[in-house]
Amino acid sequence: MKSALAYNKDYAFNAICPYYTMFPLEYPLGIINKHRKNAPVVLDPFCGRGTTLYAARKLGFQAYGLDTSRIAAAIAQAKLASATIEDVMALAETLVAVAPKDVPNTAFFRKAFSKSTLVELCSLREGLLKARLSSEAAILRAAALGCLHGPLPTANGTPSYFSNCPASAPMRQIEGAAFRRVLVSS
Repeated sequence: MKSALAYNKDYAFNAICPYYTMFPLEYPLGIINKHRKNAPVVLDPFCGRGTTLYAARKLGFQAYGLDTSRIAAAIAQAKLASATIEDVMALAETLVAVAPKDVPNTAFFRKAFSKSTLVELCSLREGLLKARLSSEAAILRAAALGCLHGPLPTANGTPSYFSNCPASAPMRQIEGAAFRRVLVSS
């Protein structure tokens, strides 16, 4: 049996962050490949986390996408970015070295994160909001969102804690949404 692209390291960046309407990369690759001779320019007006855009770019075509979700747009932007791991890590180290101006002190954040982790996350957030638009910043933002997004949904349909799906535990959904706003708001 042929291995799914999701498990192929050449396509691993496509899975940077789980998202509630994900579909396999093979689907857009197959459709775009059928029209390869026409050199398509791909427009995805509801791009979500950018799987179709990623497929088009992997095949060497121009691709443009729109989405109303800033989280989805951040993930899609990162999937189209190009940077070395060393440059992304250097940016992360630079950003977390600066003390944040605002660290939430509510019960949720005290329970969810150790003080040092929360300070680093807030430093990262503030730094990314001020950082110039770059591939390194886009990848770092999406990687942070992917880590904070929570586990993938289980086979029995239980959504991840920070997913956009209706959660079985509404408070987790509200708290997760609040933190995503903290991370990506402008």
